[in-house]
Amino acid sequence: QALQVDAATLGAEALGAALTLLCLWTHPGWEGALLSGLGLLLLTTSVVDARIFRLLDVFTAPIALLALVWAWRRDQMIEGAAAAAIAGAVLYGLKTALERRRRKPMLGLGDIKLVMALALCLGERTPLMLTAAALAGLALALLLRKRDQPLPFGPFLASSAWVLLMISG
Repeated sequence: QALQVDAATLGAEALGAALTLLCLWTHPGWEGALLSGLGLLLLTTSVVDARIFRLLDVFTAPIALLALVWAWRRDQMIEGAAAAAIAGAVLYGLKTALERRRRKPMLGLGDIKLVMALALCLGERTPLMLTAAALAGLALALLLRKRDQPLPFGPFLASSAWVLLMISG
Protein backbone atom coordinates (compact mmCIF):
# COMPACT_ATOMS: atom_id res chain seq x y z
CA GLN A 1 0.00 0.00 0.00
CA ALA A 2 1.44 3.36 -1.06
CA LEU A 3 1.93 6.10 1.46
CA GLN A 4 -0.17 9.16 0.64
CA VAL A 5 0.72 12.58 1.95
CA ASP A 6 -1.54 15.55 1.29
CA ALA A 7 -0.27 18.69 -0.39
CA ALA A 8 -0.64 20.80 2.78
CA THR A 9 1.66 18.47 4.69
CA LEU A 10 4.25 18.50 1.93
CA GLY A 11 4.02 22.28 1.76
CA ALA A 12 4.54 22.60 5.50
CA GLU A 13 7.55 20.28 5.35
CA ALA A 14 9.09 22.26 2.49
CA LEU A 15 8.43 25.51 4.33
CA GLY A 16 10.02 24.07 7.47
CA ALA A 17 13.16 23.09 5.55
CA ALA A 18 13.39 26.53 3.95
CA LEU A 19 12.80 28.21 7.31
CA THR A 20 15.59 26.20 8.92
CA LEU A 21 18.06 27.00 6.16
CA LEU A 22 17.17 30.69 6.26
CA CYS A 23 17.62 30.87 10.04
CA LEU A 24 20.99 29.13 9.97
CA TRP A 25 22.22 31.16 7.01
CA THR A 26 21.20 34.60 8.32
CA HIS A 27 21.95 33.99 12.02
CA PRO A 28 24.98 31.73 12.45
CA GLY A 29 25.61 30.02 15.76
CA TRP A 30 23.24 29.72 18.69
CA GLU A 31 20.84 32.40 17.40
CA GLY A 32 20.26 30.52 14.14
CA ALA A 33 19.71 27.25 15.98
CA LEU A 34 17.21 28.84 18.40
CA LEU A 35 15.40 30.70 15.63
CA SER A 36 15.20 27.50 13.64
CA GLY A 37 13.75 25.58 16.57
CA LEU A 38 11.29 28.36 17.33
CA GLY A 39 10.35 28.63 13.67
CA LEU A 40 9.67 24.92 13.33
CA LEU A 41 7.57 24.85 16.50
CA LEU A 42 5.67 27.96 15.40
CA LEU A 43 5.04 26.41 11.98
CA THR A 44 3.79 23.19 13.56
CA THR A 45 1.50 24.94 16.02
CA SER A 46 0.18 27.14 13.19
CA VAL A 47 -0.70 24.13 11.06
CA VAL A 48 -2.43 22.46 14.02
CA ASP A 49 -4.34 25.64 14.90
CA ALA A 50 -5.45 26.08 11.28
CA ARG A 51 -6.80 22.52 11.24
CA ILE A 52 -8.39 22.12 14.68
CA PHE A 53 -8.65 25.72 16.00
CA ARG A 54 -6.56 24.93 19.08
CA LEU A 55 -3.09 25.85 20.24
CA LEU A 56 -1.83 22.87 22.17
CA ASP A 57 0.37 23.11 25.26
CA VAL A 58 2.58 20.36 23.84
CA PHE A 59 3.84 23.00 21.36
CA THR A 60 3.38 26.19 23.38
CA ALA A 61 5.49 24.95 26.30
CA PRO A 62 8.61 24.23 24.20
CA ILE A 63 8.12 27.59 22.45
CA ALA A 64 8.16 29.24 25.88
CA LEU A 65 11.29 27.30 26.84
CA LEU A 66 13.16 28.35 23.69
CA ALA A 67 11.95 31.93 24.17
CA LEU A 68 13.33 31.88 27.72
CA VAL A 69 16.69 30.63 26.45
CA TRP A 70 16.67 33.41 23.83
CA ALA A 71 15.95 36.06 26.50
CA TRP A 72 18.59 34.62 28.84
CA ARG A 73 21.27 34.53 26.11
CA ARG A 74 20.50 38.16 25.23
CA ASP A 75 20.25 39.30 28.86
CA GLN A 76 16.57 40.25 28.43
CA MET A 77 14.92 38.03 31.06
CA ILE A 78 13.35 40.85 33.08
CA GLU A 79 12.07 42.70 30.01
CA GLY A 80 10.67 39.47 28.57
CA ALA A 81 8.97 38.44 31.79
CA ALA A 82 7.41 41.90 32.16
CA ALA A 83 6.18 41.85 28.56
CA ALA A 84 4.70 38.37 29.05
CA ALA A 85 2.89 39.36 32.25
CA ILE A 86 1.49 42.58 30.79
CA ALA A 87 0.44 40.96 27.51
CA GLY A 88 -1.20 38.06 29.34
CA ALA A 89 -3.16 40.35 31.65
CA VAL A 90 -4.30 42.67 28.85
CA LEU A 91 -5.33 39.82 26.53
CA TYR A 92 -7.17 37.96 29.28
CA GLY A 93 -9.07 41.17 30.10
CA LEU A 94 -9.87 41.64 26.40
CA LYS A 95 -11.02 38.02 26.10
CA THR A 96 -13.32 38.40 29.10
CA ALA A 97 -14.80 41.68 27.84
CA LEU A 98 -15.37 40.36 24.31
CA GLU A 99 -17.01 37.17 25.55
CA ARG A 100 -19.35 39.10 27.85
CA ARG A 101 -20.34 41.42 25.04
CA ARG A 102 -20.69 38.85 22.25
CA ARG A 103 -21.89 35.99 24.48
CA LYS A 104 -19.70 33.44 22.73
CA PRO A 105 -16.09 32.28 22.95
CA MET A 106 -13.62 34.64 21.33
CA LEU A 107 -9.86 34.67 21.91
CA GLY A 108 -8.73 31.32 23.28
CA LEU A 109 -6.46 30.71 26.23
CA GLY A 110 -4.02 29.00 23.85
CA ASP A 111 -3.63 32.29 21.99
CA ILE A 112 -2.91 34.08 25.26
CA LYS A 113 -0.36 31.44 26.30
CA LEU A 114 1.34 31.66 22.89
CA VAL A 115 1.54 35.46 23.14
CA MET A 116 3.01 35.21 26.62
CA ALA A 117 5.58 32.67 25.43
CA LEU A 118 6.57 34.86 22.47
CA ALA A 119 6.68 37.99 24.64
CA LEU A 120 9.48 36.35 26.61
CA CYS A 121 11.81 36.76 23.65
CA LEU A 122 10.20 39.78 21.99
CA GLY A 123 10.05 42.00 25.06
CA GLU A 124 9.17 45.57 24.10
CA ARG A 125 8.39 44.46 20.52
CA THR A 126 5.38 42.44 21.74
CA PRO A 127 2.83 45.20 20.90
CA LEU A 128 4.24 45.32 17.36
CA MET A 129 3.78 41.55 17.03
CA LEU A 130 0.19 41.81 18.26
CA THR A 131 -0.59 44.70 15.93
CA ALA A 132 0.88 42.92 12.89
CA ALA A 133 -0.97 39.70 13.75
CA ALA A 134 -4.28 41.49 14.28
CA LEU A 135 -4.00 43.47 11.04
CA ALA A 136 -3.05 40.36 9.04
CA GLY A 137 -5.93 38.40 10.57
CA LEU A 138 -8.37 41.21 9.88
CA ALA A 139 -7.16 41.55 6.29
CA LEU A 140 -7.61 37.83 5.66
CA ALA A 141 -11.04 37.81 7.31
CA LEU A 142 -12.14 40.69 5.10
CA LEU A 143 -10.64 39.08 2.02
CA LEU A 144 -12.36 35.77 2.73
CA ARG A 145 -15.51 37.53 3.96
CA LYS A 146 -15.57 35.39 7.09
CA ARG A 147 -17.27 37.82 9.42
CA ASP A 148 -19.06 35.30 11.64
CA GLN A 149 -16.82 32.29 11.04
CA PRO A 150 -13.87 31.57 13.34
CA LEU A 151 -10.39 32.28 12.07
CA PRO A 152 -7.40 30.80 13.91
CA PHE A 153 -5.22 33.56 15.36
CA GLY A 154 -2.18 31.39 16.13
CA PRO A 155 -0.72 31.42 12.60
CA PHE A 156 -0.81 35.22 12.55
CA LEU A 157 0.86 35.46 15.95
CA ALA A 158 3.48 32.90 14.99
CA SER A 159 4.39 34.44 11.65
CA SER A 160 4.55 38.02 12.94
CA ALA A 161 6.74 36.99 15.89
CA TRP A 162 9.08 34.95 13.69
CA VAL A 163 9.48 37.79 11.19
CA LEU A 164 10.24 40.26 14.00
CA LEU A 165 12.85 37.93 15.44
CA MET A 166 14.42 37.37 12.04
CA ILE A 167 14.71 41.04 11.09
CA SER A 168 15.69 42.46 14.45
CA GLY A 169 17.31 39.51 16.17
